[in-house]
Amino acid sequence: MKSIVLSPFSMLYGAAVSLRNACFDAGLLRSELVPCPIISVGNITVGGSGKTPFAAYVVSELVERARRPVILSRGYGGTIRGPHEVRPLDSVLDVGDEAIMQAKRLHPAVKTVIARDRVAGARYVVEENIGDVIVLDDGFQHRYLDRDIDVLLIDVTSQTTVDAILNNDLLPGGPIREPLSSALKRAHVIVLVRRDTLSPEFEVDPRLLDRLGDIPTFKYWIRPIEFVDIATGASKRLDAFQGQKCSAITAIANGERFFNMLEALGVELVYRKAFSDHHLFTVVDWAEVQREGSGPILMTAKDAVKLDTYARVPDKAFVLRISGEFATIDERQRFWKIVTRATRIN
Repeated sequence: MKSIVLSPFSMLYGAAVSLRNACFDAGLLRSELVPCPIISVGNITVGGSGKTPFAAYVVSELVERARRPVILSRGYGGTIRGPHEVRPLDSVLDVGDEAIMQAKRLHPAVKTVIARDRVAGARYVVEENIGDVIVLDDGFQHRYLDRDIDVLLIDVTSQTTVDAILNNDLLPGGPIREPLSSALKRAHVIVLVRRDTLSPEFEVDPRLLDRLGDIPTFKYWIRPIEFVDIATGASKRLDAFQGQKCSAITAIANGERFFNMLEALGVELVYRKAFSDHHLFTVVDWAEVQREGSGPILMTAKDAVKLDTYARVPDKAFVLRISGEFATIDERQRFWKIVTRATRIN
């Protein structure tokens, strides 16, 4: 919802964004080119829009195509400025929660590099021969690094978010990083993401589709696939906690969305607590959920990398694993045809 009080500041922010983009478009600010194909994955809203699972999907597909992809991210929340190649045993305090989550899940087939200066990070990947394709995570607004293709994700899960995009409800009064009109000038591909559905079929506001024009547009749905015991790694079916009293704790961009997904699976949440995005859990937080809650404790993979130190008791804490895919095989094939043509990879 747009804040009337912050509207003047949103106008100033919008003017600054427009000026910055104009400077890049006119060549007054330069985008650096590195000798490596770069696929940028980003969005125009603050918070989650499926960037991390979509980036994981992209690199997994690249591995299937016999490439050596590298995820390059800022390492938000970590203290290391980089460039730094993330290892599964790195500290979340050093590299941030999303980077360590990616490393734990994808290493060694896919390397993760963090760098506050993404140009330096890309050069590091090339100079150290870490990989042969870079997937720039959350890179849409980071124009200092040139890219072969810009994939713009638009979260259509919430009508409120869609309305904010259509109304240009810019920061700090709204959740939008830049006007849709300016974003569409740079986007090569649009991926509409929905995250609260168990079906690949979902409707999209026709007003948004009209605004997208003739830019290639695809639907991508992110769904829960299983629960995983943090202590043992054992898997449980999605209906394992159906009708059962459980607790849930999370520190992602939209905690309510996670809670809603659990309830859609039939979980009875007797305790829930959403912390701010990237919150570093403490032993006090863990003690609170055990004291105030009841039953198994459920969380996301992003939370688990910060809680696994505490959650060492089998059958106590579980991650809800998610996965994503295009709505149809045809859409998947058309998407990769565009990507391979732009990046000149097989």
